[in-house]
Amino acid sequence: MSPAKGAVCVTGAGGFLGSWVAHILLSRNYLVRGTVRDPKAETKAMEYAKANGLDVVSVCPNLIIGPLLKPTVNASTMVLAKLLKEGKDLEENKHHRVVDVRDVAEALVLVYEKLEAQGRYICTAHSIHVKEVVHILKERYPNYNYPKNFTEEEEKKEMSSERLQRLGWSYRSLEETLVDFVESYKKASLLE
Repeated sequence: MSPAKGAVCVTGAGGFLGSWVAHILLSRNYLVRGTVRDPKAETKAMEYAKANGLDVVSVCPNLIIGPLLKPTVNASTMVLAKLLKEGKDLEENKHHRVVDVRDVAEALVLVYEKLEAQGRYICTAHSIHVKEVVHILKERYPNYNYPKNFTEEEEKKEMSSERLQRLGWSYRSLEETLVDFVESYKKASLLE
């Protein structure tokens, strides 16, 4: 086994996103130390950096979805799980900008490794309405209890990850993300 590239502290390493960041760093031969996440940590980091003349690089994702590394439910993926299970008569056809958890983890590692990274990076991949998500899921998984009807569409609000893509970031297809989400939830018996 080759020596580690260096040590990295992953805050929130036990969470949905943090576990994927740790997983990717370990696969790239980093020594990973995980800590519990403090919700006020980003604000404190920004204040400390400003006071000490340090640069802070942040990745700002939208709704994070995708497969689980461990069988615990989180708030963002429950949005999808409810679409498969609740079978509402009328569902709001909300507009979401979504990104795969693995792609956000890759983005975080990318800005860590790229010396030219600076400032804030929007991290989003797909702009889609709930009705479109249900249509994609129904084609592959027709036997779930999907919503029956939808309200009128919300207007799409576009955002761009162009700055992140210029650093070399890319993202998975929405179909891959949705299939991997469903399969991981089935494996964890969370869709029963």
